[in-house]
Amino acid sequence: MKSTFSQFGLDKHVRYISNGSLHKIIEHKNDDYWPKEDYDLILVDEAHKFRNHKAQMFQQLQLICKTPRAVEGNVLGLRKKVILISATPLNNRPEDIYYQLQLFTDARKSTLPVTNLQGFFAP
Repeated sequence: MKSTFSQFGLDKHVRYISNGSLHKIIEHKNDDYWPKEDYDLILVDEAHKFRNHKAQMFQQLQLICKTPRAVEGNVLGLRKKVILISATPLNNRPEDIYYQLQLFTDARKSTLPVTNLQGFFAP
């Protein structure tokens, strides 16, 4: 992925953060990481690893994704854009996809066509 971003000259506008370094964005004690409000687009590779809503890594990513952007910029609105990428899309239970969706949208007031995810996944 890094080489692709470099080929298109996008690498200066990108930060690559490993799952184990998400806390560095939240704490923002290091200049290598922007504050959580400064991220506009979040690409989550290996998204299937974010199925457990009780894991600290999930909670950190959810906080980063749901924190409004500091500046509206060229994309209208302060909501971040989140893309979940996985070569292992198989989930063990319907709850897995339910929690992955909650990384970036609210369960009862979703911005997706299904606005009440909690009700949709309840059965």
